[in-house]
Amino acid sequence: MIAMYTINAAYQNHLERETGSIEVGKLADLVVLDRNLFDARAQDIHSVRVLRTLLQGRTVFKRDPVPPSLTSSTNQLEVSHIRLDSTAPIPY
Repeated sequence: MIAMYTINAAYQNHLERETGSIEVGKLADLVVLDRNLFDARAQDIHSVRVLRTLLQGRTVFKRDPVPPSLTSSTNQLEVSHIRLDSTAPIPY
C-alpha cells in the first residue's frame, strides 16, 4: 500500500528519477511519523501523527512541540534542507 503512494506514484508521474524513494541524488520528499506504519495495526493507522513534512528537501511542516519520544539528542531531527548524495549521511 505504501508503495502506491511513493515509488509507484513517482513512476506514474514520470518522476521516478527525482523522487519516490530515498536514494542518492533524489529529492527528499517525505514525512516523519510518530511511529512506524508497519508496526501499527490497520485500525490504528488513522491516529499516526505527522511530525514533519519535507518537500524537495525543505521542511514545509513541523509539528510543535516535538513529542517527548523524540527529544533525546540521539534521535532528534532538525533538518531544513536535504539532497541525498553519496557523502551525506541520512539524518535521523
